Order: sequence, then C-alpha cells, then structure tokens
Amino acid sequence: MIGKWITTSPEVTTPMFVKRFTVDSPKRVRLSITGLGYFFFTVNGQRVSRDLFTPAQTDYMPRDTASFTYPIHDTLTHKVLYLEYDITAFVSSGENTLEVVVGNGWFRQPERIAEGKTDYSDTLCAWFTIEIEDASGTRQTVYSDGSEDCFVYPILESNLFLGDVIDTRMFRSPLPEAPTYLFDGSRLGTLVRQTCPPDRVIRHIVPASLGGGLYDAKENVSGRVCLTVRGSAGDTVSVFHAEEICENDLDHASCGGGYRCQSGMPQLQQDRYILSGGEQTLCPEFAYHGFRYFKVEGNCQVLSLTVEVIHTDLPVTSSFSCSNETVNWLYDAFLRSLLSNFHGSIPSDCPHRERLGYTGDGQVTSLAGMLTLRSREAYRKWIDDILDCQCQKSGHVQHTAPFGGGGGGPGGWGCAIVFVVYQYDKVFGDEALLRGAFPSMLRWLSYLESRCENGLVVREEAGGWCLGDWCAPSETRLPAEFVNTACLVKAISLMEEISARLSIDTPELQGQKELHKKALFDAFYQNGSYLEGEQGADAFALWAGLTGDGLREALLRRYEARDTFDTGFLATEILCDQLFALGRGDLAVKLMGSDSETVGFHFMRKHGATTLWECMDSVHASHNHHMFGGCVHTLFTGILGVKLSGGNVFLAPSLNTGLAYAQGSLTLSQGSLSVRVEDGTVTVETEFPIEVILENKRTVAPVGKTVISKESLV
Repeated sequence: MIGKWITTSPEVTTPMFVKRFTVDSPKRVRLSITGLGYFFFTVNGQRVSRDLFTPAQTDYMPRDTASFTYPIHDTLTHKVLYLEYDITAFVSSGENTLEVVVGNGWFRQPERIAEGKTDYSDTLCAWFTIEIEDASGTRQTVYSDGSEDCFVYPILESNLFLGDVIDTRMFRSPLPEAPTYLFDGSRLGTLVRQTCPPDRVIRHIVPASLGGGLYDAKENVSGRVCLTVRGSAGDTVSVFHAEEICENDLDHASCGGGYRCQSGMPQLQQDRYILSGGEQTLCPEFAYHGFRYFKVEGNCQVLSLTVEVIHTDLPVTSSFSCSNETVNWLYDAFLRSLLSNFHGSIPSDCPHRERLGYTGDGQVTSLAGMLTLRSREAYRKWIDDILDCQCQKSGHVQHTAPFGGGGGGPGGWGCAIVFVVYQYDKVFGDEALLRGAFPSMLRWLSYLESRCENGLVVREEAGGWCLGDWCAPSETRLPAEFVNTACLVKAISLMEEISARLSIDTPELQGQKELHKKALFDAFYQNGSYLEGEQGADAFALWAGLTGDGLREALLRRYEARDTFDTGFLATEILCDQLFALGRGDLAVKLMGSDSETVGFHFMRKHGATTLWECMDSVHASHNHHMFGGCVHTLFTGILGVKLSGGNVFLAPSLNTGLAYAQGSLTLSQGSLSVRVEDGTVTVETEFPIEVILENKRTVAPVGKTVISKESLV
C-alpha cells in the first residue's frame, strides 16, 4: 500500500488524474484505488467496473463539528475505504494509461448548509497502487506519487443535492491541464479495503410522457435520467426531478425545494448539459436523485430516455403476500423505500432532502432489512459507521452515521449502537462482532447514565436535540424522558443477554436496570397504564420489561378500540411486535392493514404512494422515508413466526391474525425457507430441518415440504 495521495488546485471542480505505465507481457495486474469524494476510472479508455459512487461514504477525517447547526465537540474515529480490481484483461504489453476522475460527493459539498458546514476539504484527492506480474514472474509496482498529469474534466459542477453540470463540448477538444500536488494523507482516516457492496444501476424504467416535457417514472425511486437528444452546439438541456406534480408542473416541496443553499439558490435536483451538437446521450456521473417525476427543458429533440434505478446492490431475498392488500402494499413499499435509501451501504432517511444515515431510522428498520435483503455486508459496514461516530471520550453516539449533523435523541437514535449490533447477531450469528463492539456499547450505557436525573434520561448534548419518539400523527405527547429511559432499560436488558452469550460478568447492569425501571414506574405509571397508554406508551413499557398490574390488558383495550395507529415511528414497530408477543397478531394486522382514510398505510396507498412517507397523516413531507416500515419484520417474525437468535432459527407461526392466508419466504444463512399459514394449517418448505411450534406443540419439519396442523401434533 505504497501509493501517495494526490490532489490539484481547489479551483478544479472535477480533476482527471492520468498515470501512464509500461508493462511487458502482463500476466496479472491488480489495482487498489480510491478517490475523495467519489471516483470512477478507466484503463486504456475502458470503464472496468459498473460500481457507482465509490468509495462508500464514511467519516473521512476530522472536521470542525463545533460549527455544525447543532454543535458537537466529540472526538470521533475515521476511515477511508479503497477498492480492489483485477484489471489484467484491460492491460496490454507496452504503454498503458490509468485515468481517475474525481467528483465532489460528500467530501467537498459546500452548498447544502441546513446542518452547517459539513464538508471536509476544498480540494479533491485520489490514491492508487497497481501491482503487476509479467509472464516471467517479475513483479513491479506503479503508484500515485504526484508525477501524474491532471486535466479538467468536463463536469463543471457536481453536487449530490443539486446535480451535475456537464459541458459535453469539452469531450471533443483537448482538456485544460491542471497541476498535480501531493495531498497530506495524514489528515485522513485509516485506509481500509471496502468489503460492502457498491451502488450500481439495478434496473431500468421506461417513463410515461405526461406532455410538456414532463415524465412519470411510475414509482418513486433513487437514480438518474439518461436521455438521447439531438441539438445544436451550445444549446442547454436541463432535467429537473421531484416526487410530486401540481398543476402540470413539478412540486419540489417534499424533496428539499424549500431549503436555500449556500449560494442562495433553492435546493432543486437538476442536471444540466451544454450540448456539443448532433445526437448525443446525456447522463450525470456524480449525482443521483430521489424522484418519481421529472421534466426536460431545452432547445433540443428528445430521441429516447430511460430512468436508471440506482442504489446499493442488495438483492431482495424474501417474498410476502396475504389476504390484506394494504399489508401487501406495505411490504412492497417498504422494500422500495429502504432500497432507494441505501447508498454507500448506509440506510439514509431520504434519497433527496437530507440523505443522512440517521441512526433512528436505520435502527428501527434494521431487522426488517436484514431479513428481506441480502444485506449482511451492508449492515456490517453501517455498524462500523456507528462505532466510528461514537465519541472516544464521553461515549456519546451521534444521530447520523457517518456523522453529518442532524437532530434526534439519545434513546431511539444513539441506542442503535446496541440495537443494530444485537439484531445483526440475531439474524447472522456474529459473536466476534459482539465481542469487538462490547466495550463501545458499555461506553454508550455509561454516557446515558451521565445524562440521568432521578433515574430518568433528561438531556443529551448542549445545543442539540433530545427527542423521544418522532412523527406521531398528532403532536408527540410522550415525554422524551419516558422514551429515552425506556430505551436505556431495553438496551441494558440486551446487554445482559450479550454478556451471557459472551460469558462476560456484568453484575452492575442489573442494579442499573432496576433503578431506571422504578423511576419510570414512579413517574409515569398510574391506574394500570403508563401515560394512559398514549401513542404506544404501554407498548414501550412492555418492550422494556416494566412492571404494572393490568398493563397488558390496558394495551389491548386501547388498540381493540382503535382502527389505526396513533404512534410515532419508534412506537409503531414496538407496538406491532408487542401485540404479536401477547398473542394478538390480529390487532397488529388490523393496524397495519387499516382502511383509515386519514392515518396509516392505506392513507399513503390511496394517495398513489409507491414508497413509505415520512408522516403517516400528511402529504406534504418527504414521500420516501423507510422509518415507519420497521413493523415489516413482524410479517415474518409474527405472522409467519420465524424466530431467530444468534444465527439459530425456529418457527412459531401465528394462527390468530384475522387473515384468510399469509405466505412468505426468506433466504437465511442456513438456507431458504417458505411458510404458508391458512385455516389453522402451516405448510413449510425448507432447505434445512427446522423446529416448528404450533400452539405450544412441537415438531420438526425436515428438508422439503411439510404440512402441519395443530390437530396432527401430539
């Protein structure tokens, strides 16, 4: 790893570094490479890889986080990822050329300032090492060292939030030269090989024309529009993107149009091209957008266009359907939402307005994401991001990972350092991860203890947010100290489980847990309920293992009497999970499949949504947030009864869901598994033997297809 970091002048928006090297009869050529912000490369003019937006985003290096909108004075850890490619097939005897083009990405993103000045550098940089073995067995190494030529690539602007501006005329004339300098790589984080999946073009959509240059992709996606046009040299073509339309034009409000950038311009997703003349194909390189609708403006003839759907390459490894169409829609919409928010192996909150890896959103949907997608390496990478965003002194965990600012709370957000690691081991069985993360998780518990008064978590960092739950249909009425302390109690309980699994003695945890449980009981329990059961309070209490006579009955009475959710995004997932735990999956299904015209998943569906919304009761906020989809895991863990622990699995299907039938499949580390529940009968088709528990009766379903009814079990 002997390459040196190279850079150029800050005035160069998009540098292209060119390295020429000579090879005699190449037998094997291996390239290790990265660039900050994002990069792509060619070898002898050919694109070697389909990977996009590489390297995957991390917290690259220290910044002045005290200048963020919500100031943070924490000491974090940092890393930069590099990728490896076998380029043997692209290298020939004689002189060869490696071209590395670097765009801004997150490294130099000065325009969106809602979270403050969050970028890292005013210059871009690249690093590479080429290891060559020739036919005689002789080895040589070529690496970045500052001797490279540098040219100004024809991307005049590149911004994740605003799009690319490309002057295609420059491709037909010699590119302007720029100087090459060495970059002080000592300021960057540790260089680590990227093992998580990259972003790629996953599929293509042919959009429908709505007239007047307006198009409909027919679903909400993240990606880009590629179009072939015919025009004159110097003409300009612009492509604008939005989630909604109003009066036959784009409505940018839900995807960030209300924000103002550093330049004073509104935050609009726009790619702009200056034509070179004739027929040409146009596509952005360093920007993706979150949109359903787009508009093409300019003096040109549009010959064809396609929408390329782009996200982290996570194949869907599940299926689900049942007799309730809204529940079916929920499963499908959740997958589209989570996938379009996965970029850089980070589950962001939305693919347009903020694009931040909020720990709250990500932790509440982590189990559903791990079950439904081939996502092991992606979530492993995001766990590293969470660990990196923990203060090495105080133990504080940020609201976003990689850290990019943003509001949130200590419980539902920072507890991701416990919750996501626990869920990861539950699904994949990774004792080494548990052991490695254990000290960091203990530091987080200590941090929360330092934020307590009278046994309740009452504050986080000065100048920041201290939320409890978020985005309930009506004003959030659960006190933040109730939610955050319940999360602390749950985190302690999970840490006790982890301690037992690792044979680590942590006797102090039991005493801490009982102290906080008593504080919650004394402050919030009255007449058989916590906070009168408002917005899932009793579900929080049961989830955290709190005591109280009549608590279960109070929870059931409340949701027997309601036809839809009254909960924020944290409590929605917890409520559904607890209803299944109480044997009342029918109430959970009633809430998820409710036909309410004002709140819930049917409300989104009837307004034409194809992805989940930020708010269950509003058409005005973001229309591509996955956070309310955390309850999707109960379609598998509750209805179909797939129970996981430390990589082990058994089945305990629910026969009390109110559904005429439900069926689904998962691909687990043990193999594939499909389950159908109908009329009290469970049909299991599995690639591995699995224990089945049906109304407290047990049997084992062997490899193959097995039909089980409660009457057939002794």
